[in-house]
Amino acid sequence: MLMHDQKEETTYRHLLRERILDIAFTKFIRMGIRAVKMDDIAREMSISKRTLYEIYENKAVLLFEGVKKYKKLRDEELEKRAKKSDSVIAFILEVYRREAEVFHSVNPDFYSDLAKYPQVMKFLETNRKEHRLLFLEIMHKGVDEGYFRSDVNYELVVKLFDSIGVYMSEKELYQDYSFEELFCNMVFVAIRGFCTIKGIEELDKNLH
Repeated sequence: MLMHDQKEETTYRHLLRERILDIAFTKFIRMGIRAVKMDDIAREMSISKRTLYEIYENKAVLLFEGVKKYKKLRDEELEKRAKKSDSVIAFILEVYRREAEVFHSVNPDFYSDLAKYPQVMKFLETNRKEHRLLFLEIMHKGVDEGYFRSDVNYELVVKLFDSIGVYMSEKELYQDYSFEELFCNMVFVAIRGFCTIKGIEELDKNLH
């Protein structure tokens, strides 16, 4: 095979790999992971199962790669939003709106099924640790901007928020309550507690 042909083959393979990943992950979040078979993906892609398994060894590998790609895109988006936001309060509410949109587009079974994939769960735990550091930076920035009280232990606050998230996930509260109910009754109430008067006014203004 000529070098030019090898390059075309490599490019085609890369594009096919990305297309499989995007289509499969979309099916996972819409239908739940367990409901999607590798046969379904191959059929929708109009490729053979052999080709699919040559690129992705099994569904667990495919899911893991999809989660990593989604998290990378999400983190990049969060970073951009943080730079564009006028204040910490505006950033938090913008993230809330974005997360609400994502939550409503995901089948609840997707979250339940994730627990059956240890590699994915380990990756998500590492990702949560990184987000805790980012959250702590945001809290301190809020103090500097005058929106959050300076007499609060924000390292403890970050750990408590993380525990709330884990509890909601483990107890699958999203099966019984809407995202808005969970966030407003648990997260917004807590945020309001460490806001200054200026912070409360900004929070209420943005919420309305």
